[in-house]
Amino acid sequence: MDNREHLRVPVISDDVTYADSAEGELLEILTAVRDRSSHSDELASHIHDWQTRYHLSPLRAHLLSPLNVKAGDRVLEVGCGTGVNVRVMAERGASVVGIEGTRARARIAKARNAEFDSVNIFAGDVAEFTTEERFDFVLIVGVLEYVPSGIGGFDEPVDFLERCVSFLKEDGVLVLAIENQFGLKYLLSYPEDHLGVPWIGLEGYRRGNPQTWSRAVLRNMLSRVALTHQEFLNPFPDYKLPTVILRERVHSSDAGRELVKNFVRRPVVDFSGSPQYVCDPGMAFGQFVDAELGPDVSNSFLICASRDDSSLSQRIDDADLWLASAQRRSKFRNFRRVVGEGSTYRLVESSLGSTEAGERRSGWLVNRGQQPGPIHRGTPLEDQIFDAFINSEWSEVADRVLAYKNFLGVQSAPTGSARQDVRHSFTADIHEPSVPGSLIDCVPQNLIVSPSGQLILVDNEWEADGLCSLNLVFLRGLMMTATRLKEARVTSHLQQKETPSIIDMTLHLAGLAGFEIETSMVDRLLRAEFEFQEKVLLPQPKDFKKFQDSMLERGGNPPGSAPITRLIEAAADRERVLHQINELHSEWSLVDADRNRILAARESDQVEIGELKDQLKKLSFEKAQQVLADEHLRREVHALRTSSSYRVGRAITGPVRFARLCARRLLR
Repeated sequence: MDNREHLRVPVISDDVTYADSAEGELLEILTAVRDRSSHSDELASHIHDWQTRYHLSPLRAHLLSPLNVKAGDRVLEVGCGTGVNVRVMAERGASVVGIEGTRARARIAKARNAEFDSVNIFAGDVAEFTTEERFDFVLIVGVLEYVPSGIGGFDEPVDFLERCVSFLKEDGVLVLAIENQFGLKYLLSYPEDHLGVPWIGLEGYRRGNPQTWSRAVLRNMLSRVALTHQEFLNPFPDYKLPTVILRERVHSSDAGRELVKNFVRRPVVDFSGSPQYVCDPGMAFGQFVDAELGPDVSNSFLICASRDDSSLSQRIDDADLWLASAQRRSKFRNFRRVVGEGSTYRLVESSLGSTEAGERRSGWLVNRGQQPGPIHRGTPLEDQIFDAFINSEWSEVADRVLAYKNFLGVQSAPTGSARQDVRHSFTADIHEPSVPGSLIDCVPQNLIVSPSGQLILVDNEWEADGLCSLNLVFLRGLMMTATRLKEARVTSHLQQKETPSIIDMTLHLAGLAGFEIETSMVDRLLRAEFEFQEKVLLPQPKDFKKFQDSMLERGGNPPGSAPITRLIEAAADRERVLHQINELHSEWSLVDADRNRILAARESDQVEIGELKDQLKKLSFEKAQQVLADEHLRREVHALRTSSSYRVGRAITGPVRFARLCARRLLR
């Protein structure tokens, strides 16, 4: 029996069969914590796997940042899950109704929103939900794709959409978040979010399975239910945990496309535990953006649709880009807007953290936020290093690294000027060059190379007390760049048998520019960076040894798709194999010549052997004949000597022979 009577929800139909196995844990967490807000550090501290990250991450709230929600607005969410979006709307002053297919999840949604009298949660299917009320917003987030699988009371997605639209006011807006059938993530063979199989959606989904659709098909679906005015927004890496949301119109200009590439640094992030790899997603995304195909390969869509254009424009914020800092403690968390101004763009701060410096501090580290200002045109220095590296232009890599070191050097303080009473892990030793603490986050990613070649520091929100070691800041910047190189799997350009670690890559970048780094400096760097992350990130890293091992680990590239990996390996070996085949052909020609020569010699030898055999036979016969003649003669001689005639003759001639012998001796 359920001992949480206060979490019972009205039931409008039987359960819809859907769950992700985390319901029990989530209910325990949400009933135990004090802070259940959408930006709660307490909830984020419980993240330990994909399910808890999806349900508890503060990034979930960012998805609805583009919506203009006023206090008193009426919002309906169909398929409200564990109540994240319901909470976000309620915090913004809206009155919210959530319908969730399963009672277990509906209870979690109620627990998350327990302090709001303006929230009502129902369990069951929207097909059975009835109300006379009409809503300013109807949210459908991660739900439409399950309709074809038979979950719920509809078989066709258009019928489901028509039912949802029936709850809208005449000037209301339907908000749909869904994956793109042809998103970059899926094109690059990452597992399909619902079925876990690479590329399964590219050939068309099988009947009875969850599925998603292209931009054109979704546009047509919405038009069929009379929502002819639509605004497609692109959340990256996807709608689930977006850090960047942008309007499609940004892609229509050179400045806008540059903006997209500079701010969408990680277009694909995979938390499935089995990410696939074909090529670097950032490099591929840049190619699609340059080809003006960026909107077509957005991993997800956030679609706002209404019956008329004026209603739609009033309900969407006028920004072109919405940014959220990822995985930070709430006091350091920023949501920002970028607004187009003619052919330029301007950054507007919209921080959720306190504006009081004392509350935006953690020990020696302060977050100053970002002041409004123009977006500088140009390319991040990190991108230039990256591009030179993958093209094996080592002198160019060295020049860029030197430019980075020189930029820090221009800002450096006199050696020995560091205050001894302000010490932390980045503090310079007394005989070490130092830079102001405001440059602690001066990394190549935050240095824009302007069209004229000038380096401009941007996104500079962190400051350390006192002075920082110039060497540590320099190595930290190289380590960030090395991390990107490692993630992009371009370290094979070093042609080493073993894939180098992030620290190996850091030292390699420094070495190309002529800097030799001592082991003690590497240890200082790792301890300083761990302390930095410990102060900023949530969930908080707690094990320095684990962090150190990750920086020193070799051969740790992300796994590739098995068939694709084999193709890539085969392609990489193609030239070598062709060269070996050509060499073998040459060797085979020589072998053939030798073979013919050997065969000819063998035939000649066989003739000679035959002749020798014949000669041997002839000699053997002649020798045998001679042996026989010799034997016959020996027998005749023996017979003669044993005859009586021979003895008589010897007796008669014996004295004569004796006389002759004596005469010869006397004559001498």
